[in-house]
Formats: sequence, structure tokens, C-alpha cells
Amino acid sequence: DGYYHYELDKSVYPAYPFRMSARDAARFGLLFARNGMWGDERVLSEQWVVRSSALYSIDNDIMGYGFMWWVFLDPRFEPYGAYAALGVGNQMIAVFPKLDLVIVNRADTYVGEGTPPPDLMDLMQQILAARTGVPVAGADLSPLEVESDPLINRVPDERLAEFVGEWDYPAPPLGLPARTTVQITAGEGHLVGFAPVAGTFGLYLQEDGSFHEEDSRRRYVAIRSADGSFAGIADVTAIVTAAIAATARGDDDRAAALMAEVEADLSPRAEMGRAVIDLAGGDVESAEARIREIGETGDPARVEAEVNAVGYQLLQAGNTAQAVAIFELNTRVFPEAFNTWDSLGEGYMGQGRDDEAIAAYERSLELNPGNANAVEMITRIREGGE
Repeated sequence: DGYYHYELDKSVYPAYPFRMSARDAARFGLLFARNGMWGDERVLSEQWVVRSSALYSIDNDIMGYGFMWWVFLDPRFEPYGAYAALGVGNQMIAVFPKLDLVIVNRADTYVGEGTPPPDLMDLMQQILAARTGVPVAGADLSPLEVESDPLINRVPDERLAEFVGEWDYPAPPLGLPARTTVQITAGEGHLVGFAPVAGTFGLYLQEDGSFHEEDSRRRYVAIRSADGSFAGIADVTAIVTAAIAATARGDDDRAAALMAEVEADLSPRAEMGRAVIDLAGGDVESAEARIREIGETGDPARVEAEVNAVGYQLLQAGNTAQAVAIFELNTRVFPEAFNTWDSLGEGYMGQGRDDEAIAAYERSLELNPGNANAVEMITRIREGGE
């Protein structure tokens, strides 16, 4: 369940991303932990297992590299002959052949989650410390129970015909630059989408006309041209980005129409879009309440950064007043984040409010004395005023 991923500006050799269950990852690791044997059957030669997991180069004090395996040099794991396969988000299959042990780590990379390496290493150490005695003889593996996805469905093929083709992504009517293309094919009552970066996923047409993506469970909206013809798909991030751009142009009707496409979406990104539209409409209190809520329920650092990104989107669109309003809101919700004050300083500079810009940059420096940009901006303002 994977594909060849080429980035020819970096290498002629492709990566091969694929999706794998934790159990299948553990089986793969166990095959190596047992020197290529699966039960009484030899699947890999012992020589290949030894050669591929041997250390051929040293990357740092923690790990070196073999043939597609990272080899542990960390003294906590090296005595066990440990090596690991590492993937996106620090997903991992760690093999401890001297212990007949495999540790698998998974992360939800669909939403950008990853596991911090130091925390993962500490967890592995705790697992090893908790390992006592020998495995129970004749232990049974319990059946893997996977909850079915209620949105995976089938529809008549004639309902899918208009979606088949190669489309720019995000769809052009949104007015955003295309980042990639999506090839959509149909068969067996559903669609299959392929993007050069994301890979291949099943797409399932829902009653409301949206598409449900298998595995990642991401929702896409059908985007149509002015004549009503299908022009491609977009996710909530692209739609909210387009709505904010419409707000920056003063096209409130377009912004509202776009946000109506994600009315049922309660994700932080959708709430961010609603907050911007509230703010543009003069409802500062509602906008701030939305941002506070997603900051309290999500990762505050990520929320603060996303709000800042929205401010810069407005700033680059020439809507300095709304950008400053966003930056000011961000400093109220996240008053201890130096970056919010740094951005507010830039916004004030764009309005010619030099004294307030200096005060914002000075606050940023109080929170982070190493903020060289703040020092440079304060110097530039003061020199410009002389």
C-alpha cells in the first residue's frame, strides 16, 4: 500500500512511503529479530539479516546507519544489538535481537503529529527496565479488532463519472496557487485519488456531495466553476485560506460562501477562519473567544503560530489594519509568546506607528532576549526617525 515518491531536484532515487498497521510493522521487525525465520520457515537468509543490520556509518553519538536500518550506539540499547527502521513523524520499528523483542511506535502523521525522539528513547528504556522473566509459553495473540469506518460507502458508478480526471490542487476557483495535481479514477462504487506527495487513497462520495478519504478520514469539498462544472477538490485548510483571502479583499460575501462549505467542521483551522470573519465584521469578542477556546483545547504553540500565519496572510494581501487586529488578538490570547509581540511590532511598523512598534519589539525581547530580529527592527526604526 505505497508508491514511489520522486523529488528529482534532490535525488534520482525515489522514496517509497507506505501505510502499515502496527501489527504488520511488528511482524516485519520480528522477522529480523529472529534472523530471518518465521516459525520453522526461513524467509530471509541469516547472512542478509546480519549484513543489513550492521553498522556502516556513524551519524551521531546515538545512531549509525546500516542498509536501511538505523543502528543504536546509545549505551542504553547497544548491548542488545538494537537497530531500528525510522519513518515520518519518528514512527519506528525497533528490533532487539538479543531479547527477542520488537517495539513499534506509531504517530498520526495525517495531522502532522510526530513523536519527540528523546521522549521515545526514554519510553524504550522504561519498557526494557520493565521487562522481567521470560515470555509465557504458548501465549496467544488476540485477534486484531479494527473499528469500521462508517463513512466508507458505495454509490452507482454513473454518479462518479464527472469527477474522473486530473485536477489542479487546490481547485482553481478558490483563487489559490496550485501546489500539486490530483488524479481521480473510479471503480467499485467509489473514487481513488492519487497525488504525487500524498500517495493513493480511496475517496467516498457522501450524501452532502463531499468526499471522505479513507484512512486519514479527511474531508474534501467538491469545488465548482461559475458554470457549475466540477473543477477539483479542496480540504478545510485550502477553503479557509481562500475565505481569509476573500476577507482581505473586502469580499465578505465570497468569504461567507466559502465558510458555509465547512459549516459542520469544528477543527481548529475552521474555527480560525470563523474568528477572522468575526473580527472583520467587528465582533472582536467572538473572535477572541474562538481563539482562546482552540488554544485551550489544542497545542497552544501551534495555535499561536497559525493565528500569526493568518495575520501575515492579511498583511501580504495589503490589509494591514486587519492584520494588526489579528496580531493584537494573538498577544492578548498568548501574552507570553515572544513571537506574537514580534509580529505585532511588524504590523505597527506597516502602519507607521513607530512608538508602538518599538514597545511591541521590546516586549518580545523581554520574553526572548535572543530575538535578533527585534533588536534589528528597533535599531532600524530609531535610525529612520533621526
